[in-house]
Amino acid sequence: SGGVDRSAEVEILPGVRASQPGGHFPGSAVVHWTAPDGAGVLFSGDTIGTVADPEWVTFMRSFPNWMPLSGAVVQRIADHVSRYEFDRLYGNFGGCVPRDARAAVQRSAERYAAWVGGEYDHLT
Repeated sequence: SGGVDRSAEVEILPGVRASQPGGHFPGSAVVHWTAPDGAGVLFSGDTIGTVADPEWVTFMRSFPNWMPLSGAVVQRIADHVSRYEFDRLYGNFGGCVPRDARAAVQRSAERYAAWVGGEYDHLT
């Protein structure tokens, strides 16, 4: 865990909380905000990456070098952010999951772990 307390959460402004699920690096952080409309928003930085299809996300140790994470780490990240209620997700590179983002993270983590675990090798 790199010495990071993954259970810790810091309220950096009223209604804005930061926590560190790790992944991209041990201290990788996400920020959760409850918008004025009451919907939760997750700012994922480069912990969770947005992709072309807004119903999915991805995870990487290094986006510039295309280095993957293990399925176990990806599941840890998904479990960590599941503490938050959020409908939208904004990534580090301008992408967005405009609706059902919490479900997209969970679904994507399961798919990612299955692929890197060899579950779909027969399709390649």
